[in-house]
This record gives sequence, C-alpha cells and structure tokens, in this order.
Amino acid sequence: MDVAAVQRQLEDAAAGPRAARERLAEEHGVPALTDALAREPGALQRAQLAERRLQVVVDVLAAPAAQELERVRRAVRALGWPSARALHTALGTDVAALEGWAAQTLQGPPPRLGEVDAAHDLPRLRAAAAGTTDAAARDALARLDARLAAAAVLHDLELLEHGPVEPLRDRYARRMAHASGLDWPAAAWLVDGDPLLGSAAYASALSTAASTDLRLALRFS
Repeated sequence: MDVAAVQRQLEDAAAGPRAARERLAEEHGVPALTDALAREPGALQRAQLAERRLQVVVDVLAAPAAQELERVRRAVRALGWPSARALHTALGTDVAALEGWAAQTLQGPPPRLGEVDAAHDLPRLRAAAAGTTDAAARDALARLDARLAAAAVLHDLELLEHGPVEPLRDRYARRMAHASGLDWPAAAWLVDGDPLLGSAAYASALSTAASTDLRLALRFS
C-alpha cells in the first residue's frame, strides 16, 4: 500500500470543510476571543467571553466539523477498509497501544491547577505558565496536556468508528472533565474532534507516546 497516497486522500477529503471551519473561526473572532480569555482577569468577564466563543462553535463551526468527519469516514470506506481503525492500523499506527497509553495516562486524579474553575480559564493559565519559572506549575500543565491528549485521542477514535452520534456528545464532556478536573462544555464535541488524528505525523507521535510516555500539548486552550 502506498501510505503517502492514502494519507493524501484522507487529507484531501478533509481539506474543504477544514478550510471552511478555519475561515469561519477567523471571521467570527474565535482567535480574538481566545486571546481575550488569556488576558481577562475577571472571572465573570471570562465566563461571558467563553459563552460568546461557545456560541460560535455551536452555530457556525459544528456543521463544517461534522462534514469533515463524514467525508473522512466516506474516504475510508471508498478505500476499501471496514473502519478507520483498520486503516490507521495498516498505516502504521498501533491503535491498541495508543488506547493503552491513553488509559494509563488518564489513571489517577488530574493535577492541581491553582485558581482554575472551568475549561475557559485554561487560556489564562497557559499564558501565565508561559512566563513563569515555577517548575511545579509547568509540570502540572504538562501533565494536564498529556491527559487532555489522551482523552482527545479516545474521542477521535470513537468519532471515526461511529460517526457524529449523539451519545458521544455527553461522553466527550465526561471524558474531558475527568481528564482536567474541570467542567467541560459538551457543545464542543464535534469541533474539538480531529478525524485525521492530526495527520500522519500526529498519529506517529502518539504511537511513540504510547511506549515512551511523551507529554503532548494539543489543540486545547
């Protein structure tokens, strides 16, 4: 099998909806809202900014995210594979090891994060961590990122296997809340999904993480 050609087909299938999602996110100010969340000292104001961002996720970004997922799933079937799991295994991703790494990473309680009450406080936490020499704070954030990575890849694998079915919505929120120790909005379940597993490079890195316990920071903020 020409692995590179297969990867290109999957990426081509996702390209249109992914580009539309990125364009719409920019047009509706999602990056600016995230930056504002990182700078805003007021808890109430952060909650209001987060609500605005989440509304864009639901009203604008969810549709192209669902389209991207379904296009990738159709491409997998068109390539003659019974499931995305089977295809990714053939492409060299040890899915079972990946799931084992994720399960192991999610064992135990999440790290203590200081004055963080909700998922929308994470941009502010990350901004503070970027400028600190506090090793304990940086280590806590690294452990959080590893747990979020583990929860995310389990969610992505289920989305690929089952498609955008409603039970995965609440499972996503529970899984992310367990990983972070924070209330997590279920509404982001499709937009936070990545049907390409972050491209072949990401899948390869995660496969390595399954055996070397690398700490990965993903797309969460």
